[in-house]
Amino acid sequence: MNLAAAGAAFLIILPAELPDKTVVACLVMGSRYRPVFVFAGAAAAFTAHVALAVTAGGLLGLLPHRPGPGGCRGLVPDRGGAVVAPARASQ
Repeated sequence: MNLAAAGAAFLIILPAELPDKTVVACLVMGSRYRPVFVFAGAAAAFTAHVALAVTAGGLLGLLPHRPGPGGCRGLVPDRGGAVVAPARASQ
């Protein structure tokens, strides 16, 4: 692992993630409503977010590890919009 690259990525992402809108929303709502309810709502939303992410990751894990006989032809069209398959060598 390249520590310089990891440190650079951390320093680039850190300023963008610090003023997260969720923190601001929790601060504003905590000043207007009971903090216990705000915390419970934020914890429930985070739990739902994590459950959705784990489910999506599990579904991605069901995909085949190797492309099938069709490969990835249908995923990326060429300039004309049609996918051109390479010619197979006859045996």
